[in-house]
Amino acid sequence: MSEPTYLIRVWHEPTDPMLPYSAMVYRLADDSHAVTRWGSTAEEAVKAAQQWMRAEAGERDAVREFYANESGEIHAGESVRVLRQP
Repeated sequence: MSEPTYLIRVWHEPTDPMLPYSAMVYRLADDSHAVTRWGSTAEEAVKAAQQWMRAEAGERDAVREFYANESGEIHAGESVRVLRQP
C-alpha cells in the first residue's frame, strides 16, 4: 500500500437543501486545496472526490488540433489562413 497523497475533509452545511455535504480534497505534499466536490450525503461527496482523484491520476489523451471553416467543417491539412482568404 502506498503512502497517502490526499486528505479528504467532509463538511456538512445543513442550510443547503440540494447538496449539504462538501468533500474538500487537499494535497498532503504542500497542504494545498486541490478541489471540492459535493453530494446529498457524505458518502456521495466522498465518492465524487475519489472519482476526481482517479481522473487526476489517469492518463490524459494527447492534444489534438483541427482546422475548420466558419461553418465548422473540418479540413485536414489546410491552414486557418488559407480557409479565411476571400
